Amino acid sequence: LANAPRTVQLAVSKKALRRMRQKLAEHFGERWPTTTTTDMVMEYIKPLTAGKHCRLAELPEFLHEDEIGRPTYFISHAWKAPADILFSRIDDFLGDADDSTCVWVDCFAVNQHSGEGVDHNQNQEDVGAFEDVVIASEGGTLVVVADVERFNPATRGWCIYEWDYTILHHGPDGLHMPLNSSSDRTTLVASIDVTKAECFMEADKEMILQKVALHHNSYEAFNNKLKLQLLLEPLSYKVDTEQHLLRSQHTEWRFIEVQRWMEGDKRALCVVGEGGTGKSTISAAMIKEWQSKPNQ
Repeated sequence: LANAPRTVQLAVSKKALRRMRQKLAEHFGERWPTTTTTDMVMEYIKPLTAGKHCRLAELPEFLHEDEIGRPTYFISHAWKAPADILFSRIDDFLGDADDSTCVWVDCFAVNQHSGEGVDHNQNQEDVGAFEDVVIASEGGTLVVVADVERFNPATRGWCIYEWDYTILHHGPDGLHMPLNSSSDRTTLVASIDVTKAECFMEADKEMILQKVALHHNSYEAFNNKLKLQLLLEPLSYKVDTEQHLLRSQHTEWRFIEVQRWMEGDKRALCVVGEGGTGKSTISAAMIKEWQSKPNQ
């Protein structure tokens, strides 16, 4: 992606997101808890960027150069859901990740002016670059689910489009969809039907359906793949494993006893200890070590 579109470079850091959230809360005041992502764009982002007709992430007085970069995660979300929940879910998911970890959010990285005041339709170009952004997002896609009953991302055509490309380029482990409860999971799974997904423009839906059929041979195959993904709880250990490995990246491990166990006839190896002593970390290190040894 050496010649990737500019929008690919406009993911926002975890630290910057926290500062943006505070600014938005101050701006909207008592309205902030119910302010939707659409309200945020129409009432704050568009007026703020109107003078330069640029993307919010390109506004130097709002975001510093060291607060943007290539994305670790692509953020998939349903518009019209509360904006504060968008920030909250991202922050919760990133957990102990470094403050410089960047996520790509369309509200901030896409030019919201639909070609107004520029020589070409930059908004359309940015939307057309979604696949490039998904490919560049090494950690895959985080699906933000606010209220499944009211803002179900599985019923939104563009969300389906993003999930399709995530599975295509990153495989099943690339799709992260934390849910609040088993009932939310049940509702989401029951609602998955790519042919019924909604788009504002009918042409967009036709394009999305064509891509899904091309990538998965049929709509039913894609629906079934997504449902299976969501029924497997947790969806993936990939993020947890990477965080544990990051914490122990300068540790020198001695796996002599583990190697002996691998070569022996004992069926199970127990990792035991008090809370906080590193059981998960050493388990992640062992998994990485032996994943690199295909014959074991």
